[in-house]
Amino acid sequence: MNYYDSYRAKLSVSKRKPREHSINHMQKVINSGYENSISYEEAYFNNSDSSTGIQVVSDTKNPSKKIVLMRPGEKISAGDLIKRENDRVWLCVSEDDKIAYSKGFIEECEISLKWLDENGELQTQPSVFYFNTRSNFGEKLDRVMALPDGRRQTILQKNEHTLKLKRGKRFIIGGEAFTVIDFDHVSDKGLVNLSLQSHLINPTADNLELEVADFYNHVSNYKLSILNGNFASVNADQKLIINAQLSNRGVVIDKPTIEFNVSNEDIATINDDGVLTPLDHGIVIVTAHFQNLTAQIQVNISQLIVYNYSGHINGSDNIIVETTKEYSAVFKRNGETVQDESDFYLTDLEGNITTLATITDQDSIRNICRIKAGKKKNQFSTEKFILHVRNKSGLSASQKVITLKPLY
Repeated sequence: MNYYDSYRAKLSVSKRKPREHSINHMQKVINSGYENSISYEEAYFNNSDSSTGIQVVSDTKNPSKKIVLMRPGEKISAGDLIKRENDRVWLCVSEDDKIAYSKGFIEECEISLKWLDENGELQTQPSVFYFNTRSNFGEKLDRVMALPDGRRQTILQKNEHTLKLKRGKRFIIGGEAFTVIDFDHVSDKGLVNLSLQSHLINPTADNLELEVADFYNHVSNYKLSILNGNFASVNADQKLIINAQLSNRGVVIDKPTIEFNVSNEDIATINDDGVLTPLDHGIVIVTAHFQNLTAQIQVNISQLIVYNYSGHINGSDNIIVETTKEYSAVFKRNGETVQDESDFYLTDLEGNITTLATITDQDSIRNICRIKAGKKKNQFSTEKFILHVRNKSGLSASQKVITLKPLY
């Protein structure tokens, strides 16, 4: 069997096509010497803490432009921000995926564009800054058009912050003010293009030291407070909602993202909604966090006390027919006498209304009542009824069985 027959036999048992074999072979060749190349370096993509190995090929015509060759299986995309070994940041302005690897064209970010967003928070974005325009002329042909005096162009990574930049937004660049006269986040994948026009500095609004336009009266002024106060108490069987409030420039923010933690999770836990759940008695400090702001409250969790309520009726167990007797009640909690209001009533032994006696009057504050006995229904049988008493809450109750006695 010659080499060709052997190759055909190998293909007949393999699921891969010849093209796939070629691509796989090329990727293996690239990988084998990838890190040994003089163009190899470690870089950080999009503020990642982990580095990625890349090969950077220089553009001899323009040192601020480079080509990045990725390891097979890894991807570079337009809009990626890449911090190289010299800590300078580059922006991938276009991508060109090959069959066996990914390729990207990067340009150095000469400036960091700064502005205040709608919440007054400072945003900083590395940007490529042009004195000439790159739009509509095909970068690969190195065609540029000189912009009129005072006109500039900058490109940024497309993200949630840069997509909000619109006409009229002002920036300070190199001590000079510019305003956005046009924007485009559609034409170039992963990028936002801004066309800028030179503008007058406004000393009452612009912060030249920070290089942020429209800074004063627009910068965020967050205030975080806990509406429960500085101290709170709760029983060990109860939950407590920590009401944290966040405002910005005097306006209360609806449903802000506030983080909570407790000083001792053996005593209590707290969830993202600020609901404190006691686990034991003791004192914990609850801290609310928003950015660099904190607010605290001390929570005293009381030991769970079990209350045992009881009542007792003082008075005779017997009453003679057609006579009146006085009865009194005492209420106790955990064995200690407590003052409470009383309610007396009568029933028969089955709990139904009785006709053997009536309560003529009762004093709920002094906890006394007077009972007048009626006549016996059967002179030869023992007849009984029940005197009941309960406190105002119904937690304490007692009863006494009273026997109706004949006159002689």
